[in-house]
Amino acid sequence: MKRYNLVYVIFALAVLGSIVKIFGGFEYGSRALFIDALTSMANLVALGLTAHFLKMSLAPPDKDHPYGHYRVALGGPFSTLIAYAFVGGIAVTDLVKVSPYHVSIYAAICAGIGLFLYLGAILLSRKLGGALSTYAVFTWTEVLESSITIAAALGGAIFSYLVDYVGAIVITAFIFYEIVEEGRKFLEMISDITQPQLIEEIVSELSKRGLRVKCVRIRRVSHSVYQGDITIELDPNTPLDKAHQVADEIENLLRNKYRVEAVVHVEPRSS
Repeated sequence: MKRYNLVYVIFALAVLGSIVKIFGGFEYGSRALFIDALTSMANLVALGLTAHFLKMSLAPPDKDHPYGHYRVALGGPFSTLIAYAFVGGIAVTDLVKVSPYHVSIYAAICAGIGLFLYLGAILLSRKLGGALSTYAVFTWTEVLESSITIAAALGGAIFSYLVDYVGAIVITAFIFYEIVEEGRKFLEMISDITQPQLIEEIVSELSKRGLRVKCVRIRRVSHSVYQGDITIELDPNTPLDKAHQVADEIENLLRNKYRVEAVVHVEPRSS
């Protein structure tokens, strides 16, 4: 099955899981499940936007994007952060209102069904990776929330609504924890970082071919694609066509082996 088609399968599983939890959250009185249902709605919005930006990022280079559309995929993680921050605000507002309420045992059943559906969405999201990795983290949060909700709703139905209320607080706290962690990762993705190990491997590879590397500047533009430039030094007597051939060979090597799209500059070797 093609990569983009798998996104539809993930979306279907997420929709079913969300519908079950949203219904249970509004119908059976559990605040823990209500907040869980809110995150499910945010999850759907995040998945839809992630799929949209992922499709856009696969477009070939054009006049406005000569280096490709790779970074458009970062709109997925960004949208996910916004959606979950919005839900976190609603959850806090709901938890401020403390008053006795009734919790039905069916709330725990709905949370259990949603749990199994989201497990399928997580496994497929992690398999695809890339921009969906952030979505997978938040979907994994859905599974943890469902587990907490099952315990909280059972406790609320059997013992006291306070058990369910405490579960709702735990879920809300976990939402904000994940927002902070994924926000840090998102900032890292847009800060033009590189991997020192990757640079070392490239320098070592070119040195084995008898080339002297003067400078390597590479930045990560998506989860698995790097772009930049590399300066090498050749013998001053190297013919121009030979220098171009060497540069082309290096660019092809980097693109095929390391997924690095680099421009190779050739300078005369100093004595």
